[in-house]
Amino acid sequence: MTTMNYLLQRTKQTWLIQFILYFFIPVVELWQTAINSKKPLDFIIALWITVLISMFWVGWTFIVFQFITNPAQFENATFGIFDTLG
Repeated sequence: MTTMNYLLQRTKQTWLIQFILYFFIPVVELWQTAINSKKPLDFIIALWITVLISMFWVGWTFIVFQFITNPAQFENATFGIFDTLG
C-alpha cells in the first residue's frame, strides 16, 4: 500500500473529494510506473491516457454546464445513428 493510499484511508473527506480522488489516484500511479520504468513508450501511453481522461472530464463538465444554464439547446439534439434514421 502506498503512502498516499494509507493517508487517504485514514482521513475523512467529503464525498466530492472521495469522488475526485477515485479517478485521480490511478492516474498518479500510472505516472509513477512510467517514471520508474524510464521507457519512452510508457511515457507516451501515460500521456495518452491522461489526455483522454482530461478530455472526457472537460466534455462532461461542459455538457452538464450547458444543460443547467441553457436546457433549450438540447430539445433538438441527436445523440447517435438511431436518431437520424427516422
